[in-house]
Amino acid sequence: MRPNACMATIKVLGSGAFQIRVVNKLLPKPFYATFDTREQAVAFSDHLTSLLAQGIVPATLAQDKGVARTPWTVQRCIAEYLRSESVPVSDEKLLETVRSRVADINTNDLYYDWADAWVRGMKQVDNLSPSTIGHRHGALARCLDWVCRRHPQILPATPPTAPEAWLRDIYQGRRKACRGQWGQSEDRRRTRPASG
Repeated sequence: MRPNACMATIKVLGSGAFQIRVVNKLLPKPFYATFDTREQAVAFSDHLTSLLAQGIVPATLAQDKGVARTPWTVQRCIAEYLRSESVPVSDEKLLETVRSRVADINTNDLYYDWADAWVRGMKQVDNLSPSTIGHRHGALARCLDWVCRRHPQILPATPPTAPEAWLRDIYQGRRKACRGQWGQSEDRRRTRPASG
């Protein structure tokens, strides 16, 4: 096995859940995690193996037991991202808009349910279009992805805090489920009959 070579297996447990087992020389012992669906297990396994192949060990796997993560607010995540990275002006404006809505959210509170409620609120409460929701969630997802990579002690890139992946999944799922509610204009543009 090469130094960063990784082996991941998925098996179905008696309960119907899917368990992954990841073995890598960077990990002190094999890593196990259980998921409700095969898709979740495959997505997490692929993400973890790609990180390990790059020589990155997520903080939650590397840190000692009992050591608590240092939480930041999402506002601080945004501020650090804007200060440290060369971000397009469009993303800066989007993050400033998002900052007021999620400023007091703590990184320890970033779970799937929070992301789902945030996307649902943008549609149902704010009545935003799918493209606006996509732009906002994309800007925040890029910011949180940067935090995962640069500050794993703040926001490790493992469940339940892998925000970019679930924001993308939630948005795509909502978009498909609500396509009738948002209108069919996008579908019509894509499926125009060829003239001739």
